[in-house]
Amino acid sequence: MGTRHVKVWRIEDLGSISKAPKSRQSDFSFASSSVHKTLPGRNCVLESLLETNFTSVVAVTPSKAIVASDKGHICLLDDSDGTQRIAKVAEAGVAVTSMAVDTKNRIHLAGSQGGLKTLSISDLVEALTPPPSPPPRVESPTITLTTDSSKIEAVGSLVDYLVTIDCQHSIRLSHLCDSDDETLIGSVVQKLPAHGDSVLGVTHLKKLNSAEASFCTWSAGGCVLFWSNEGVCRDSLQVPLEQLSSGDVDVNELRTVTASSDATVLVSGDKYGVLRYVAPYYHSQN
Repeated sequence: MGTRHVKVWRIEDLGSISKAPKSRQSDFSFASSSVHKTLPGRNCVLESLLETNFTSVVAVTPSKAIVASDKGHICLLDDSDGTQRIAKVAEAGVAVTSMAVDTKNRIHLAGSQGGLKTLSISDLVEALTPPPSPPPRVESPTITLTTDSSKIEAVGSLVDYLVTIDCQHSIRLSHLCDSDDETLIGSVVQKLPAHGDSVLGVTHLKKLNSAEASFCTWSAGGCVLFWSNEGVCRDSLQVPLEQLSSGDVDVNELRTVTASSDATVLVSGDKYGVLRYVAPYYHSQN
């Protein structure tokens, strides 16, 4: 996913042998080395979304994902038959900076004005095909998590909590549900100091580990912090970021991090498009 660009990537069968792609003049020198392998992928046909700036994507089924934009477009990406169709199914009414799926089949949209909208995934996935034109406006109360309307840069879901990170580098833990209404987010229970530079994301660690970490956050400079449910920083890790010597190229940044299902391996992705295994960062408990 990227600005005016959505691409579905596929992991090749290890037993298959494919012809190496022809290198282009614009390719980075380190990316064409034997250390990195190019994944096969196919662009989505955007049609009316051609000029859209996409900001976030989350998988909601094995073959479907929700994609959001800085104009509040909520789109459904359907790869059920391998043709990766994408269509706008709703309007959030606010610029979406990040999204997360929780254990109650809901999707949380983080807004640029410090608020969240919470939607039912089934309502979006089961949208009419083709969708109505114009798409319906999302009917969801905006939940303000900050008093100063700070932009929410990232949102993540734990079992019992929702984690948000704002542009002031603050991490907030909120109850996943309100005590009186499970369709709403509960109150903020803790505010944590985060990284010294821009915090770009948060991801849940699904399995107990020796670090007793429930989630981790990462910054643009490559620092990954591991946190417990109580908001205690348990460990840290620095992901190496390759930099190009040319002054015409933007400085590389750590853009995304996810953990393996057994919580022993991290996979990171940077601004230059390099995916990297970072393993192991701790040993899981038996």
